[in-house]
Amino acid sequence: MLSPQNETHRRVRSPIRDTDFSPDGRLLASTGIDGTTHLWDISRPQRPAPLAVLRGHTGFVNAVTFSPDGRTLATAGSDGTVHLWNLAHPREPKIGTTIAEHATNALAVAFDPAGRSVAVGYSNRTSALWDVTDGTARAIGILTSHTSSVSAVTFTPDSRTLVSAGQDHTIRLTPTRAEDIAREICATVSTGISREQWRRYLPDLPYRPPCAGR
Repeated sequence: MLSPQNETHRRVRSPIRDTDFSPDGRLLASTGIDGTTHLWDISRPQRPAPLAVLRGHTGFVNAVTFSPDGRTLATAGSDGTVHLWNLAHPREPKIGTTIAEHATNALAVAFDPAGRSVAVGYSNRTSALWDVTDGTARAIGILTSHTSSVSAVTFTPDSRTLVSAGQDHTIRLTPTRAEDIAREICATVSTGISREQWRRYLPDLPYRPPCAGR
């Protein structure tokens, strides 16, 4: 049975928006409406020790998450930016990469289980997928299937599907790999391209129709 007498309290100045544990359970990150993210050493849970205060956003910090290897911390803010913080030195985190392609509220952020991609949910009804393999951020795609703010994003354990939840009361499952996307598109195609059509429109190319077999 949980007892308030065994609780440990640490107070920060700003109301807290989100929290996350590092994969090894030794660090805790918390975000606030004052634009800051606090990093705590909780290797001794009864005596949490403050490590650093991360400042980089100009508005609320809505979401925070650690990468699967614990080396990077992602924060998403109402200023539309997502910062990827290098945690090589937890007492002195540095911004390694900033994603600032959207001039709208970034509400949610998640790493895929492999740590190679980052998904971001925005208040303008979109979610975005970024490749962060080499320490930079390369846009993979923008998803526009929701009709209201995207308030949560996550990946399936195999990283092949992005799950997004919106204030439109829907949950969307979107494939993240090219072959899965092609398969989904082909599943909606009623007919394929015949050899006659191919010869008519693509006479100089060998017959290699997409969605073969349909």
